[in-house]
Amino acid sequence: MKKMFLTILSIICIILVSAAIFSIHLLKEKNTNLDINAKSANTNIQQIKITYDNFNLLSKTEMIKALPDDAVLVLQFIKNNDIEKSYITTKSKIEEINKEEISKLAPDLIIIIPSSYLDNLTTANFCSIIQEAKNNGDLGIDLKASKTSLAWKYKSMFKYKSCLGL
Repeated sequence: MKKMFLTILSIICIILVSAAIFSIHLLKEKNTNLDINAKSANTNIQQIKITYDNFNLLSKTEMIKALPDDAVLVLQFIKNNDIEKSYITTKSKIEEINKEEISKLAPDLIIIIPSSYLDNLTTANFCSIIQEAKNNGDLGIDLKASKTSLAWKYKSMFKYKSCLGL
């Protein structure tokens, strides 16, 4: 009886994993053009230059609004290999935090980018700036969970996954 239960449970797990992989593959085919995604993510947002003083304006973008309710992301700006500013990003807010608070918050991932990219950041080009940093080899992403669990948790974000090069 126990072997039969384990066999059935294994088959169900294989089916679920296969379905997830198939879904990811289909979504990947649909989202091959980052520029279209980036533009559609910000069509209703007035283009405003982002600085450290108004960084929370990014919370108004469609991409941030699409985050899962329990999402916890950290965005860190670095200068000369030192952390200059860190921001906690959730579906409802973006706020500055200090280094010590990061481990207490248990973020899903940490995005690290040189502060020089802030010079060109607006409310309408977040994905373009992230992709530019990635293409230049300047982007760091520290996953704090497995790719599989993050893919499931952030399934509502699949149309934006190319923004981070995932």
